[in-house]
Amino acid sequence: MNTKATLCVVMCILLSSCAMLNKDYSLGRKAEKQKDFQTSVEHYRKALEKYPESKMLRTAFIRTSEITALQYYQEYQRITGRTLKDLYKADALLVLALKYQPENAQYINARADHLQKTENQKAQILEKKNHCIQLVKANEYQQAKTLITELYSLDTEFEICPRQLLNDINLGASNYYRQKSKEKYDLRVWAEAYNLINEAIRYDNSSTNTAFRNDISQSALNHYLGIANTHLKNKKYGDALSECNKAKGFGIDDQVNNKLGELLVKIHEDYVKEAEKFALQKQWSNCDSELSKARQYGDTDLLMQATQKFNGWKRAYQLYDSAVTLSQNNNLQQAIQNLEEAKGLHPKAVDISQFLTSSYLRAIDSNYREKNYYDVINYADKALRMNPTTTEKNEVSRKKNEANSELVAKNLELFNTCVGNKYYGHAMLIGQNLVELKHEGITKELNRIADIVKQNSIQQFAVLPFKNLSYTPKSDYGSIIANMVRDEISNRPVLTKYLGFVNRDEIDLLSKEYYHRMDGIMREQDSYSEGEMIAADYLIVGSINGINFDTKRIQTEDKSVKYVVGSHKEDNPAWAKWKKDSDAAANAGDYVADQTGSALWGLVAAVATSPGSEPPKKIDVNDYAYFNYTVETWLKTATLSFDWRLIDARTSAEIQKGSHNFKVEHSDYNHPGNQQANVNSKTLNLKSDSVMETDLLKKTVSHIVNGLSKDLEQLPALLYNGASELDRLNKSVQASELMVAAYTLRPENTTYRDALTSRRNKLKILNPATYKTLSQTLSTNQKSGKPNEKSASSPNDNSEDKKLYDLILSYVVENQYDMARTMIKLFIEKHPDSQYLNSVLDLSSKIINK
Repeated sequence: MNTKATLCVVMCILLSSCAMLNKDYSLGRKAEKQKDFQTSVEHYRKALEKYPESKMLRTAFIRTSEITALQYYQEYQRITGRTLKDLYKADALLVLALKYQPENAQYINARADHLQKTENQKAQILEKKNHCIQLVKANEYQQAKTLITELYSLDTEFEICPRQLLNDINLGASNYYRQKSKEKYDLRVWAEAYNLINEAIRYDNSSTNTAFRNDISQSALNHYLGIANTHLKNKKYGDALSECNKAKGFGIDDQVNNKLGELLVKIHEDYVKEAEKFALQKQWSNCDSELSKARQYGDTDLLMQATQKFNGWKRAYQLYDSAVTLSQNNNLQQAIQNLEEAKGLHPKAVDISQFLTSSYLRAIDSNYREKNYYDVINYADKALRMNPTTTEKNEVSRKKNEANSELVAKNLELFNTCVGNKYYGHAMLIGQNLVELKHEGITKELNRIADIVKQNSIQQFAVLPFKNLSYTPKSDYGSIIANMVRDEISNRPVLTKYLGFVNRDEIDLLSKEYYHRMDGIMREQDSYSEGEMIAADYLIVGSINGINFDTKRIQTEDKSVKYVVGSHKEDNPAWAKWKKDSDAAANAGDYVADQTGSALWGLVAAVATSPGSEPPKKIDVNDYAYFNYTVETWLKTATLSFDWRLIDARTSAEIQKGSHNFKVEHSDYNHPGNQQANVNSKTLNLKSDSVMETDLLKKTVSHIVNGLSKDLEQLPALLYNGASELDRLNKSVQASELMVAAYTLRPENTTYRDALTSRRNKLKILNPATYKTLSQTLSTNQKSGKPNEKSASSPNDNSEDKKLYDLILSYVVENQYDMARTMIKLFIEKHPDSQYLNSVLDLSSKIINK
């Protein structure tokens, strides 16, 4: 029984051992099939330790050991780096190869050679390190820096060459070159000092070095400018500029350029002063010579202004000389024009001012004798501004006052005649002349007839087509302006109360005759009979002297836009860092495994220092290009010059006239586009000639109509103010009538409307009778569209027969019997059924024997 038990125990042990052996062997075979030879060796080793006599296990162990050792050796052979780190890594691989085949002669010899190579590499690094130290002692810092950089590439872990060595080299080089720079600085050798301190900054960009470089730059600038200023005082201008230019290259070129600009201005000031001395002496060649000398140093605004001024002075004396000749030839008016232009060019020229003053005095005497009183006043005002002598001033003032008195008398007579003949619109225009002549009391008189004007019949205007004198006519501007003037007047409520228009067919006949007679000078004896025949009170005539269009480029600007054109692959810096950290983690695992003798701890160390998942090795990088283009700015200009006159059709006298030049401008820009650069193409889009032409014509028409209407436009305000004055005199009824008239002319004016409403509300309580009268007046005016006429006049007072009858009457009063007879014949022919026919026949009988 005991024997059986023993046999059972032995059999269990044998079975257990077989199981363990089978397990190690199975794992070894499995690892070997997976080519994990290192693992298979370990399993075969364990199995062989239990059964050392097993030839199968020994054969398997030797086979996998050889393969594992060969793998480490082949990995060793693949390492080609020259750094100490690479050499240490290669030695570790040889040690592992010998671990599995410790008696392999190839591996033993390879490791011996490798250890010798490592020692030789260390010796070379140490030798170069010592050489680097010697270079530093010899102040050969650039070579030392190059050498230490090379050594660092071999000794990446700074085992032999500490990192501080490079800092010591940079600091030593910085101190050395800064000291050398200070030596040159003390010797005032600025360029060398500047170059040496730049060398020091290349090694150490410290605030000390940069501050010293700034000091060198400023000292050099002060030094060269000091010499330049000395040369400038001695008028050695070229040397002065040369010294200033020497200050360039010290990193302060902006300051130097500013100083050069100031220096150039000072040089030009010296030359301009000399040139002015010669110009004042009329030595023009010497003046030009000084300016030419200045130009060799460049142009400044000062020089260009001086050139323009002296050219103006030269032109002034040319005009002065021509004025002397014109004056001797009795062409005094043109002489004065030349002298006025000359004085504008050279206001400080005493001889020009004196001759202009004497010419004004001659013109005053001449026009005074010829009774050209407006010219007397004009020249007198100009002469008094020239500061004449006391005697001359008294004489000029006397003649001016006499001329003014004569003009006042003539205008006042004409004013009274107009009022007496009920030509109230004309009277108001003449009254404006009296206002300009500063006639006392005329303002009060104008206010007095304001209430009469509001009841006056409509004044008839004939707007003749303007004469087109443009050299390149594109359209019938004359007719266009005439029609636009008519339309503009029709659109102004105040004007339409007092201004009417002659039939267009009659205007065509009148314009042909007028322009046939017109020779540029108004001849009173001509008398515009056609205007009289068609019952026109006033003629508006004029000329378009020129209309021009000009387009030019005024600015060119270069621009650039950066844009993406594609992409390419580049190495990913993140992957390079990951690879470096991954290798470091693997090395750390190997090191821990070697030190602890445990692959497990090596694995833990590798995992702990692992950089994480692998990023992509290549990344997309944008490719850029630049789109360069030019932006051009263009300016289009249109100009129009014209003259116009307002003429009394009865007397041919000019009531108003004017000349003007108008200009309109429009600018735009263009450039090519590029879709990739996101730049939209821009094409030039200037206003068309027709659009700019329309703008010019509108300005012209507005100018003319404003000139015509300056008095009538103010009439509602005059009426309103007159109502306030009548209120102050307790004349409420008359004040109410003026208020109604003002409101009728300007119903949109809230001031007039509110005042009238307030007045009516008060009268409704205080004076019902006046309130009733005012309401009736207002109702009548609103229906008729014009102020109520209280006088017992005919409802046809605005008709052509009434106008023609008034014209005949005025000719009779003025003793112009021939014109009166002509108009009587025309009246009988055109208006045989008129209510004024008997009155016209009575006038005819009175003048039949005249």
